[in-house]
Amino acid sequence: MQLYLGIFYATAAIGPAFGFILGGALLDTWVDPGKQPAGLEPESPEWVGAWWMGFVIVGEASVAQIFLCIQLITCMLECAPGFLGTAFAAILFLFPKYLPGTKYIREEEKREADIMAKRRSKSRSFGIADQSFCELYCCAGRQLTGCVVQCVVVRIAHRPRPSRIFAVDGHAA
Repeated sequence: MQLYLGIFYATAAIGPAFGFILGGALLDTWVDPGKQPAGLEPESPEWVGAWWMGFVIVGEASVAQIFLCIQLITCMLECAPGFLGTAFAAILFLFPKYLPGTKYIREEEKREADIMAKRRSKSRSFGIADQSFCELYCCAGRQLTGCVVQCVVVRIAHRPRPSRIFAVDGHAA
């Protein structure tokens, strides 16, 4: 995973640098490559470089890459028809049956379901209105003990200026 993140960040850093270099090289070419006006040089203030040509070059390279990938996939399917399916199956086979922490999460969900079942059985004797109120009380308790609400309350307590309160409430929403 770290290798892929490194490749991603490297291309994110090298890509704009490559774009600046390509753009700088293409600015020495007149905006209409075949029709350079007489008497104008790249140093002249009236010079307009071919700033758009970099987009065309990179676009064509992207399209060529897509066609190359399609050709590669079709070649793989023709040469070894079961290879692609076998490769995907092998990758899926490497995943564990259960992710780490699954047992703890299932136990927690079972415990919460048992608590709600007990509350529902107690509230049935009082009627539907009391059951709805009990569920509302439980949901409100969960919302008020959430991390976002606690962060907003701490932020408001430390800086009680109205402009800051609205900014924090907007971010919390």
